[in-house]
Amino acid sequence: MTRHRDRQRVRLDLGGWAPLPIWRKTLAGILGLVWLVLTVGLVIYHFQESSLRTRGEPATAEVLDIDQRGRNPDHADIRFVLPDGREVLTVVSDLQTADPYPKVGEQLDIRYDPASPRDDVVVAHVNRGLYWLDRVVWTLVLSALFGALALGVAGVVH
Repeated sequence: MTRHRDRQRVRLDLGGWAPLPIWRKTLAGILGLVWLVLTVGLVIYHFQESSLRTRGEPATAEVLDIDQRGRNPDHADIRFVLPDGREVLTVVSDLQTADPYPKVGEQLDIRYDPASPRDDVVVAHVNRGLYWLDRVVWTLVLSALFGALALGVAGVVH
């Protein structure tokens, strides 16, 4: 009889919590990893954009076209000339924070990276309130959303 009692499984009182199935643990891990990558990526992107805005080469661009697909267009085709005389046609994507907001045909102060003037261009003068609202709040919102989703799948949050 003693042997039988030793072999009985001990039940743990988990307070109503049951072990999670492996698929939930895996999904929670994947979502947690996505959350981490997304948050770190957004922070690095915003830091690089801010750095370009303060340290990039200044130029004046002409606004050729503004993307009118959304209610609040934020992409514009622009043209500017490099100091060596080469003309650059590119897209600037942070137009919604420009101060003042430009119209087609107007001049726009920009900053660009001399190593890649076609790819790394930002608006030079931004409305600080809109800029931080757009960048910081969206980073926090997306980070909180994925974090909560990962915790929910993991069973930490009901």
